[in-house]
Amino acid sequence: MQKHVILFLLVISIGAIVVAGCTSTGSTNATGQSTTASTPNVTIQVTPTIQATIPITTVTTVNETPEVIPPYSSDISKITFARYTDSDFSVDYPSDWNVSKSIYSAYYCMNDENPTTPGYTSSNFSNWCYNNDTQAIGPFDFYSSYSDPTIQKTSRVVTFTSPDETLKFSSFTNDFTPNVIGDYILNPTADWINAQFALEYPDLSPSLYVANYNYFEKSGGLKVATYDVTMPEGSKYYPLTYTKEVAVSQHHEYEFAFIDSNENSSSYSSLDSRIISSITESDTA
Repeated sequence: MQKHVILFLLVISIGAIVVAGCTSTGSTNATGQSTTASTPNVTIQVTPTIQATIPITTVTTVNETPEVIPPYSSDISKITFARYTDSDFSVDYPSDWNVSKSIYSAYYCMNDENPTTPGYTSSNFSNWCYNNDTQAIGPFDFYSSYSDPTIQKTSRVVTFTSPDETLKFSSFTNDFTPNVIGDYILNPTADWINAQFALEYPDLSPSLYVANYNYFEKSGGLKVATYDVTMPEGSKYYPLTYTKEVAVSQHHEYEFAFIDSNENSSSYSSLDSRIISSITESDTA
């Protein structure tokens, strides 16, 4: 609070009263002289306002760097796995992967490529016709799910995605129509795999891009085939690298795919094998 000190200095000059006396017989004369008071001198003294110095704090702006998600570990000994199970199958997957489930409804897709492309026929639709479906779900036989009268038109999809979204494992489960339940078995040779690849990619030779074919039988007599696909560099197809497992049971056709979007796909081969080998289909042959 500002304080003002006011000093009043009152100076009053008082004149002396001088009385002059004369002695005369019979009378006394007194002369009175009054003194007029001078006007008071008033002095106002103001104390200057105190100026306080407020220190200024400088705030340094920090540019926050977005969190960088490191590449997913290729060392499976450092990965904690969880077990996923539904009415169709069960599988081990990294516990920090995102899991989503959806339903796929088959539809007719008109091939937008040149009908004169080698390998193209009116009943042979290549993978590029279902390009959006392939990118969203995986490298599965979407055309057969629509065109094959023995397969019902609704399929079940489960997708497991790594935190950095470069790795994905997907399942695609079809149901047979009631009149053919138990009638289908998987061909025990590589011919079926080659024919399947040629159906989906009519302009590519399976002998160049399909490898590590393996055919075996699981408990319950379920026939299973696994194989790897590596597309040529610069290919228009997605994904460029994947491992697939196909199985045919009494009621279902199962397709599974481990998809690797990294430049060096071989770095995750151990994780690929770990997941694929843990698949257990719920239905038997």
